[in-house]
Amino acid sequence: MDARATVAGSAGHLCDACGLSPAVAAAACRRCACDRKLPPSIAGRIRHPRSLRPEGDAHFGAWLPHPHGCAPDDSLGDFGILPFRRARTIHAHLGGRFSMRAEREVRTEARRRWWGGMSAMLVLLGLLPLPGCRRQEDAHTLVLAIEAPPLTFDPRGPTNAVTARLQQLLFNTLTQKDERFEIVPELAESWEVSEDFTIYTFRLRRGVRFHDGRELTARDVAYTFNTLIAPTFDSPKRAALSKLERVEPVDAHTVVFRCREPYRGLLVDLIAIGIIPENSGETVARQPIGTGPFRFVRYVENQEVELLAFPEHFRGAPRLRRLRVKIVRDPTTLALELLGGTVHLAVNAQLSPDFVAEQQAGRRLRVVISDGAALEYIGINTTDPILRDRRVRQALAYGIDRRAIIANLLRG
Repeated sequence: MDARATVAGSAGHLCDACGLSPAVAAAACRRCACDRKLPPSIAGRIRHPRSLRPEGDAHFGAWLPHPHGCAPDDSLGDFGILPFRRARTIHAHLGGRFSMRAEREVRTEARRRWWGGMSAMLVLLGLLPLPGCRRQEDAHTLVLAIEAPPLTFDPRGPTNAVTARLQQLLFNTLTQKDERFEIVPELAESWEVSEDFTIYTFRLRRGVRFHDGRELTARDVAYTFNTLIAPTFDSPKRAALSKLERVEPVDAHTVVFRCREPYRGLLVDLIAIGIIPENSGETVARQPIGTGPFRFVRYVENQEVELLAFPEHFRGAPRLRRLRVKIVRDPTTLALELLGGTVHLAVNAQLSPDFVAEQQAGRRLRVVISDGAALEYIGINTTDPILRDRRVRQALAYGIDRRAIIANLLRG
């Protein structure tokens, strides 16, 4: 369903001049035959896209509800967009300029009518489109948005939230946490721990296969961890496993972890490290092969990652056949992609709390908020000559009103 139909479905008939609902058109276009007129201070900075060069329509089509929508005309160059609250950010993405003064005036007039007339597929911790909203040919494809490219596809390497999210689709780990945060088996079927917590013996699931068809064995587990803890391997995860001395395969489905000293947190630390095939070398960072529910197809740098369902996954094939993970850095661009249906799901999206709250009331919108564990912090570089002074760090700590940030910026 295109964005134009979305507006029509929520606000009645469309304006003949610009293809917008009357309420939106009145707030955006001084040429529309609508009841409401703009204040003179704003009307002078609005122009109709039909006055722009025809080749500009290609740019409008990706952003506007209709290719002949209206655009603020304040030193925009050859591009134009509707007055979103963060229009300046959007327009900077398109390569034009947007007056902050014009933005404030336009958004004051138009934002309530615009957002009130639009509905979309958006989620804070998960957004799913309603049936019938996607094109038929895409019925088995889901487009997931992430806010940054992955650091690496190698599960032994550095990680962040985006990288971990992708690796969870491609790899499995020996242990995992359930919804109650209890440690449960994943690739390990069971384990035994010595009384002094220095020896862990794992028995692996049988019949688990990698995406290339090879069966998972204890040699793969040993290779994954022995290469990770090797002094020549550069990864922050190596420091977390500093107590681990070596990993030894006993037979095809039994592997032993030997620690230098008592290591009570090993079962937890194993959750962060997916198992790779033996002798993967450096190729796993570019062409990952794991045992996860999806297999790697391709990565277009800084654009998207394409994955396909792995039918031989030990827990069964995913219902979804294809997954496109689209990299969308700008929150406003993400909002537009969600509104236009080119992105179907945004998990932990970096979107304005106000925007999410406004979309929760939409009829075709599905906002799902659930409990989770998250931590946000400001890291201070203590090697900096100024920040090295403890008094400066204390002043920064005292100067941050955490409760005000939570109440006003994050809306609680």
